Amino acid sequence: MKYYCALVLMAAACASPEPRRIDSQIRSQGMEASYWDVDSNSDSETSRRLVTREEFFPDDEVPRGDYSDPDKPNPHPDPDNWAAHHVARVIRAMVAPESWRDPRRALYVEKDALVLRHSIPVMERAHQLMDVLKSHRNHMVAYTVRPLALPTSGQLPVDRMGKIQGGLAGVFDSKDLRSLDPRSFHLGDGRPGVPRSTLFVGQAGHFLIQETKVILEGYTLDGSAQIGVIKPGMTLQMRGIPNGRESKSVLIDLSLECRDFQGMRHLEVGVGKIQRPQLFVTQLAGRFVLAPDQALLLVPDPSSARQPWIEALILEVELIDLDE
Repeated sequence: MKYYCALVLMAAACASPEPRRIDSQIRSQGMEASYWDVDSNSDSETSRRLVTREEFFPDDEVPRGDYSDPDKPNPHPDPDNWAAHHVARVIRAMVAPESWRDPRRALYVEKDALVLRHSIPVMERAHQLMDVLKSHRNHMVAYTVRPLALPTSGQLPVDRMGKIQGGLAGVFDSKDLRSLDPRSFHLGDGRPGVPRSTLFVGQAGHFLIQETKVILEGYTLDGSAQIGVIKPGMTLQMRGIPNGRESKSVLIDLSLECRDFQGMRHLEVGVGKIQRPQLFVTQLAGRFVLAPDQALLLVPDPSSARQPWIEALILEVELIDLDE
């Protein structure tokens, strides 16, 4: 049996319904510590060779790649060493990721094996992560995202959110977040607006939540119009693994780009008008552990918003056993 990565593209061509104002606040929950972010500053150092044999993945598994950049599809993996390259990407991304920038540390592929040089705590976690990937080879991680409009004037309807790069983030009870604005969970035409993507454990993927606007960029020498396209919205990139060998929680490494359309400038040129879109771009990034029945709320920096409402994002994850 073969399983394939399902990527979701939701075009928000219809206008979102007017959000309702929130009269009460919901409080964030404590977040479980990441099992895979260990102290990488130890002076101890060792090298190890780890072999990724064929039984690492199901017998009929096709070469597995990442789906982390919507504009740059990955080349077809080499069938002779794709498993080793896949595991190397997961280890670099999920085990003490900042530490791999140290020139004393190394992780590379030789044929079907990984060669690692790092501190002993990180080496131990890397070996444990390989065991987790093997034991979860028939599991997948299901991601569900929900765009949500929040007011920028006054206090946000959520409490105790933490600062991250580019904005705010908090872990909440899933039911509490769904109570914020049920109408924001639907597209303007009434269809459920809940994109869902299913990826293998450790595999990277992305969501696109955007609309497409056609603009007049300029003119050729013969006077023909040059048409361009802009894509306001959000791009979420994520990768998830169990937060430990027996854990039901999921550690997610993610980044979120928010492109907020602020308006259009119309400029007069010799042959006519051209359009210059005004987009405000915010980048959010972080690592979060979500337990079952928890959800993550990501909010771009409210102080940078140019509108009375700001587009936020709710993310839920679930480990799925394909054998059940």
